Amino acid sequence: NETGVDGFRCDYATGVPTVFWNEVGAQLRKVKPDVFLLAEAEVPQHQLHGFNAAYSFGMMHVINDIAKKTKTVAAIDVELAKNETLFPTGSTFINYTTNHDENSWQGTVFERLGSGVKAFGVVTYLLDGIPLIYNGQETGLDKRLEFFTRDPIEWRHDELAAFYQTLNQLRRDNRALHTGSRFVRIPTTANDAIFAVLREAQGRRVLAWVNLTDAAVSFELAHAEVAGKWTDVFSGKSETFARGSLLTLEPWEFRVLTGN
Repeated sequence: NETGVDGFRCDYATGVPTVFWNEVGAQLRKVKPDVFLLAEAEVPQHQLHGFNAAYSFGMMHVINDIAKKTKTVAAIDVELAKNETLFPTGSTFINYTTNHDENSWQGTVFERLGSGVKAFGVVTYLLDGIPLIYNGQETGLDKRLEFFTRDPIEWRHDELAAFYQTLNQLRRDNRALHTGSRFVRIPTTANDAIFAVLREAQGRRVLAWVNLTDAAVSFELAHAEVAGKWTDVFSGKSETFARGSLLTLEPWEFRVLTGN
């Protein structure tokens, strides 16, 4: 009431019983009905009553594994299916490629994801949920920040700033990328390499293909809903596709398109 706090991120939320968080949520919502509670945890029962969202630790590890070539794009589908089975209907996840722990202890996005930094960044916006941008990520942060010692970020101009601005603007303006909108995995003839998605809400659509490998991939579009006229978000060019159209994406290339 005094400072207008929108919500709280609760560190190590598994450190106390879920019943505690249920009571915390109930009491806070009496004061501020739309308070947002984020759990630094990935516990199904947390989203029954206590929290509004959880960290998608599992998906972050999948992203790292795909970059290391120990898993294929199919691992994303396995992770999505697992969450759908284990978590309550309507559960929300924070999707990300880096955070304070990953950056300091496991490596920068450039160390872990290499040339796939942008491609995996696009994936975090295409997945249903809420994309997270870690402090300095948009500046091309290329060092592991000290964890327990003040380590200022060098705020510099970087191409990633415009990249994330474009994705943020798209998510703000197009309800197809809002949390809870329709999410369809589009089949292609290269499902192990291409992450293809259709998102839709209130007559707005976002269609995307992302090559999550370090090799060029040619594939055929195998879904009727790709047919029609689309506009590329990054280039502004209009394109028309039909079911069965052939596409080639260069290593780590992505296409994000909008349509009605």
